[in-house]
Amino acid sequence: MYLDANGDGIHTPADIVSSSGVTLVDVWIKTDSARDGTPASCSAADSSLTIRSYLVVLHAQGGTVTWGPFVNRQQEAMPFNIASAFDTTDAFVFYDGSNPLPPGTYKLGSIPVSVAAGTPSLVIATESPLSGGYPTAFGSSCPGMDFDNSLKLGPNALGPGDWFDVDGLAFGGVAHHAPVLLQLSDVALGEGETFDQQLSASDLDGDPLTFFKSSGPSFMEVTTTDPGSGTATGRMILRPGFSDAGTAAGTVCSRGT
Repeated sequence: MYLDANGDGIHTPADIVSSSGVTLVDVWIKTDSARDGTPASCSAADSSLTIRSYLVVLHAQGGTVTWGPFVNRQQEAMPFNIASAFDTTDAFVFYDGSNPLPPGTYKLGSIPVSVAAGTPSLVIATESPLSGGYPTAFGSSCPGMDFDNSLKLGPNALGPGDWFDVDGLAFGGVAHHAPVLLQLSDVALGEGETFDQQLSASDLDGDPLTFFKSSGPSFMEVTTTDPGSGTATGRMILRPGFSDAGTAAGTVCSRGT
């Protein structure tokens, strides 16, 4: 079983989860061969690797995603949606039918995926809390190791499984790094005095940066002088008035643009 993200029906390194926008993910299965092209056969000599249902669990690793609606591409042979469930990392679908398809290669379904946070890659997982303990599998006339006509991806919670070759999607972007702000020191000022502090921040992503006051007294002002491209400068000006005696705390932040 493998995932395809560019619509050519095969799995290659070009198939990735896009860091922005929507990635349309197609789920494919080959019941008659392994990943390397080696022919596959049923352990029962009088049966073949037909397919009449499928249960698929997808899992996002390294981040969270937003799933779009799943489209069953085997509506004629497997029209019955037994179950489906989705959360921020997992997608689970189960479709059943009554007329088995012969051994071969089939597009099972498609689902749009958008990155919500982090750097998620997609894997075909054995199981998920959403699947209620049932593993990724396909129904077949081949009895399988459990003699229940369900050929399961393994190893799983139920046993070693019947097949093992899966190919998911790598994340196609780069990790986003938070800007690093040069630490500021405490300062003591007299009422009516002005303090002008230069600000500096850097960003491994090379993004332009801005500075802003997250919290602080009214006499604290923060501006950006040069957003740069990975290195930025700004100013923090303090002008306490004659009614501002005492101790005040402020927070300066930087963010990419």
